[in-house]
Amino acid sequence: MSGDIWHVVLELWAGVAEGVMSGGTTAKFVSFLIPAIPASYGIYVKWRNSGYRLVDRLEEFIGDQEKRLVDARAKLADLVEVPSPNRSIEKPAISSHSLGRALRKMHWGYGTAAANDLDNASRISSQQAKLAMRRSREHEQRQALAHLLLGARSASKQIKDLNERNAARAEALAHFEKALEIDANDADAVEYAGMMLLELANPAGALDRFNQLITLRENASGAPLARAYRLQATAYESLPLPLYRNASTALGRALQLMPASAALDRALTHEHQAQLRIRLRNFGVANTSLQNALTIYQTIRTSREGKMGLERVMNALADLNRMQAGESQAESSASGAQMEAGSEPQPSWVALLTKTAKLRD
Repeated sequence: MSGDIWHVVLELWAGVAEGVMSGGTTAKFVSFLIPAIPASYGIYVKWRNSGYRLVDRLEEFIGDQEKRLVDARAKLADLVEVPSPNRSIEKPAISSHSLGRALRKMHWGYGTAAANDLDNASRISSQQAKLAMRRSREHEQRQALAHLLLGARSASKQIKDLNERNAARAEALAHFEKALEIDANDADAVEYAGMMLLELANPAGALDRFNQLITLRENASGAPLARAYRLQATAYESLPLPLYRNASTALGRALQLMPASAALDRALTHEHQAQLRIRLRNFGVANTSLQNALTIYQTIRTSREGKMGLERVMNALADLNRMQAGESQAESSASGAQMEAGSEPQPSWVALLTKTAKLRD
């Protein structure tokens, strides 16, 4: 079929050359292209679909073989004679002459040829049955994969209108759910469904999916399971009442599982953990997370992601320093106001316990 395409291309070039050499007008040249382009496209489509036609031909052949067997059954029923006064039990129930003639009419051949052809048809049907059982699972997997790809297509649409975007994400979710109907343990379908639920503002549903994903990937390598924990963390912090500590714990588990070679993922996870710790006002450990991310980004600073990460972390560190400085200033102001009011600063728990011990003595 590729030869046909080259043939069309050569014909096009020959037509162009002929038009140029003969001084043809633009109108003639365009009139030549109008039928040539659809014709070449039609050949291209046929070439693209040639594989499907081959499958259709195979199915047609197998269908013909099975139809011949079904028709032969009906013909055979007409040939069988019931015992009667005209036929004793000792005589064959089927006339060999009638059977041979029927087989020839059904194109099974004659004598040994008919027996061989029938044996081949029987073997083909038997092989098809075994093949169907063996490939049933493969067909289901292909069908699930088709739904995953269709869902990915809907999920990838960049739409500004909120309603239209939600409709596209809902369509993607429907495809991922259909894949799960085929295989409830399809980890990829579970992950993608959870991500769509997040985008559709259903973090509780997403959390259920990501918890399921962690269970499915418990025996997987470190990277896929770490990815599941990162998604779980995102769901935790997206809840109406965010569970930041749970999210931070999940990210810590992800860092433990993540291979050292996954530099960018490790840096992003450290960044994410720093954001959560800032929300928990744990500024010291948040600074540590940002420093860890900074160290990794410096090793990949020649890449686009590394440059962007460095800029992002440096800005985050500057914001964190301002927050720490503001908090320290607020504490100092509160302490000064308390001193001006004539009251002593509240003792720490250690000092209070020491004072209590002295009074007892």
